[in-house]
Amino acid sequence: METEIASPVLAIRTPRSIAITGVSGIIGQRVLPLLEAIDGVERIVGIDVREPSRRVGAMEFHLIDLVGGDLVGLLKSVDVVVHLAGIIGPATDTEVARTVNVDGLKALLRAASAAEVAKLVCISSAAVYGAWPNNEMPLTEDASLRPNLGYQPAALDAECERVVDDWRVEHPDVVVTTLRCAPVVGSGATSVFARVAIGRMPAAVRGCAPPVQVVHLDDAASSIVHAVEWDIDGVFNVAADSWLDHDDAVAVAPHRRPPAVPLDVAHKALTALWASGIGDAPPEVLPYLMHPWVISNEKLKSTGWMPRHTNEEAILLAGDPDVRRRPLPWIAAVSALLGGAATATWWLTRRRQR
Repeated sequence: METEIASPVLAIRTPRSIAITGVSGIIGQRVLPLLEAIDGVERIVGIDVREPSRRVGAMEFHLIDLVGGDLVGLLKSVDVVVHLAGIIGPATDTEVARTVNVDGLKALLRAASAAEVAKLVCISSAAVYGAWPNNEMPLTEDASLRPNLGYQPAALDAECERVVDDWRVEHPDVVVTTLRCAPVVGSGATSVFARVAIGRMPAAVRGCAPPVQVVHLDDAASSIVHAVEWDIDGVFNVAADSWLDHDDAVAVAPHRRPPAVPLDVAHKALTALWASGIGDAPPEVLPYLMHPWVISNEKLKSTGWMPRHTNEEAILLAGDPDVRRRPLPWIAAVSALLGGAATATWWLTRRRQR
């Protein structure tokens, strides 16, 4: 029996000035022209630590680090702040990742308080729910946040959400929207989970057949614009409708997945590759490749937002087909290592039996 989702009370907002952090990133670049197209928008304050490849006429760009930068002046007279800045995915330097993601957020919130910003839109990840065998399918926004131990990107996202929640309590007059996105796929999306969706998995664990769910880059961008235009306070999941069963996901993926191996073999392989610098996924990512963590988008849909792309369409549209057919060097290394480890394990087992 489906649970009926109560529609939140909506109020339309006509922002004249919008600040967007992380404007040079993949989502920031896609959302930028959509924000400029909103009726009444006269000024966009773009903030990032690198120059954007795309600019729009209404944007004034500021090359500034959130940590230690003078943000209050930039946020004065800004109606809405869209926060997209942060390191996405695993980082070899965990302290830098924490400084950028958590300390950068705290600095932005202090400046937003001083500038008396009326609305804040933040992006997060569905990985904060964690990937567990007993996860409900799908997970709704009231599910507990329990990111898998050791996988820092999900842990940092969960910590950032708690920081935003505490700030929301201290600023009850501010509309605060948090968008928890499924893995974002699309041209230029290179996260670990985006690659998993198109078949470029760092490893496949034998006996595990998790479902796959994504959101297309255009739909992620439209959800941000929707949150800017409408006052939808609270946390909202962002994803394509439903999900793909494992076999269906394998069939639609444009890239062949690596051979499935025992968990201990996959763990050892990813550990070695991560330590050597060849791989870009630590072994702590394995639960997310083994267990379900799909989400319900019904709450956001009840506010009027709708995804344009299905999971199948989003995966097929992801990236340049010619590029997708060429395996990355580390993918080849993973496949070779996993295949060799599996062969060695089989040979040793046979020898012990003899």
